[in-house]
Amino acid sequence: MCVSHLKDVDGLICAAIIRSAIKANFMLTNYGNITTCFSRIRQNYDHVYICDLGLNENHLNSITRVRQFADVTYIDHHQLDLKLIKTLEGLGVDVIHDTHDCASVLTYQLFQELLPHEASILPCYSAISDRLEQGPKAQILLNQWDRDFVLFETMLLTYAIEKADIIYK
Repeated sequence: MCVSHLKDVDGLICAAIIRSAIKANFMLTNYGNITTCFSRIRQNYDHVYICDLGLNENHLNSITRVRQFADVTYIDHHQLDLKLIKTLEGLGVDVIHDTHDCASVLTYQLFQELLPHEASILPCYSAISDRLEQGPKAQILLNQWDRDFVLFETMLLTYAIEKADIIYK
């Protein structure tokens, strides 16, 4: 199971990468309903990936509940309190955190061996959309692709996601 951010390229691509790599189900959420989303995770999942969601202390009870029956991997790039990271690790959560690269670049690195080479363009879109294309891991991925092509496709994808959000409000 993957729980990822609904409203931006990075979160959506994290979910797509995990879905492609391990055929996981996914739930997309916004910050206002993370706890509700976590409450829907049932015991039939043995691993839960949480991506591109800046967690805080308010989410610890939900994560503790999920940890009773599933392994949890948290993949994110947002600024986090070091105390929260240590608390998550103390709960047995595998924390993959780096503020220099976006969540989908980190997710891609985790699942790279299970994906075709062509999938490496996906985190490039996120890196540009999140303005983290200068990240050390993102630069390696971006150097494999034509920059103008990636910029153009990122613009289209970002616009489509933003337009969909306006239509469905």
